[in-house]
Amino acid sequence: MKLIKKAIKALKPIVYIPQEVGYVVTMNGEYLGSDIYCIDCINGAVKEAKGFIKKQRKDIEKKYYNYILNHPRCDLKTLYIQKQEELKQYPIKPTFDYVKYIPVSKNEEDTEPMCCESCNDYFESDFVANDIEALYLLEVIEESDKIPEYIKWESNLALLAYEKSDSRVQDILLTVAELIIKKDNLYIKPPTE
Repeated sequence: MKLIKKAIKALKPIVYIPQEVGYVVTMNGEYLGSDIYCIDCINGAVKEAKGFIKKQRKDIEKKYYNYILNHPRCDLKTLYIQKQEELKQYPIKPTFDYVKYIPVSKNEEDTEPMCCESCNDYFESDFVANDIEALYLLEVIEESDKIPEYIKWESNLALLAYEKSDSRVQDILLTVAELIIKKDNLYIKPPTE
């Protein structure tokens, strides 16, 4: 545990500032999926959602049109009812918008920090690293001459949750901690205020 505390101290100062607020696309006032976007990406996500709904409607119309062409003796009434049922999922003139979403998670089932679906910028969140996340941190730190700020932030959170991690992950995090301390000794840090 001493090694973990020393590594956490070696990560300071952390200048990376994660996003505090995320945004979720809405259609007709209802959430459209569960993807979270940062302020820089939400407008693109809304535009993409509009295009997706339009394309789905076109595909459904085309599917039934082609079916009627290839099966001239089909029951048109039943086909019309089926088509209308499918089209209900994709309204003809929906209104799209977005709403704020605070993606702060205190859920111990989260195994990596929450991030924007589009640009992968992180949101302020807690997590307990799993082996994939711990190995990712290890790999990035091993390959970096200087630890990137976002990795310092992510490593700090993973090390803070060290005791909640399973033993296999703890072993990996100990190696991460050793690397952080080793890399910290290679660089002179600016004085902190």
